[in-house]
Formats: sequence, structure tokens, C-alpha cells
Amino acid sequence: MNNEITYMQTPVFVSVDFTMIEKEKLQTIDAFARLMQQPDENFAQLQSIWETSRDFRLLRGSLV
Repeated sequence: MNNEITYMQTPVFVSVDFTMIEKEKLQTIDAFARLMQQPDENFAQLQSIWETSRDFRLLRGSLV
């Protein structure tokens, strides 16, 4: 405990201003979050998103 590393990276499309994101992108984030609740069971779908959706791969943050 207390040795956790905090990662401050976020996808570029939400790092500018989260309140200015279109409803469609928010729905995409919600669907992604649902898949991430059970990553082992949804690995194939998550891998497909990683390989095909550039929005989730482009990160911005303090360590990038």
C-alpha cells in the first residue's frame, strides 16, 4: 500500500476540456469503461479498440 504510481495520462480528445466533448465521444468512453470493468473477459474487444481507434492511443500527460 501507498506505493502506487499515479499516471496522469489521458486520451488527447479529453485532455483539453472534458466539458466540451461531443455526446458521441462520451458514449464511446462509457462503452470503453464498461469493457474495462472486466478486462479479462473483454480482452479481444479491448485489443480491437486499441488497434483500430487512434483516439484512445494518443495520450497527453505529465509523463508522456
